[in-house]
Amino acid sequence: MLSKFLCISLVSFFMYDILRNNIGDLIPVSGTSMIPTLDKKGNVLWLNVLFEYKNLKRGDLVVFDLPYKTSTSALKRIIGLPGDQITYENDGKKKQLTVPWSKVWVEGDNADSSTDSRYYGPVPLSLIKGIVTYRIFPFSKMGKIPKREKYGLNKLDENNMIISDE
Repeated sequence: MLSKFLCISLVSFFMYDILRNNIGDLIPVSGTSMIPTLDKKGNVLWLNVLFEYKNLKRGDLVVFDLPYKTSTSALKRIIGLPGDQITYENDGKKKQLTVPWSKVWVEGDNADSSTDSRYYGPVPLSLIKGIVTYRIFPFSKMGKIPKREKYGLNKLDENNMIISDE
């Protein structure tokens, strides 16, 4: 009986490990930078690790290693793709840049509480771990993650250039 339990446990562990490393993973998330999309605490999300960089879109929520501290991960929304013109405000100064090739511009939905590309610059695609596609918990909010447009946060100026939140 013990050997059967041990065998089932080992198989379960290896199946979970294969799932986590090759398809996706459940990740707990807390913090205020993604309000109103995510609650301050208690979120469990599905991170899809099967993605191609060429399929990333503005509005996708991504988990990535911080460029200045790769041992720490963050979750933000893609605002700009390679080649996009971004206008943003940092330290009270309006700035503009073109997102370099092989990088993306990310921001939290709650700009007042987010440390993001406005502070550490564009994020290399190679640091992206996956795309968040579903909220698993709390159960009352289970489902697909809403796109940023739902909150009216994607703004374009008169030249159709993306304006980040201030």
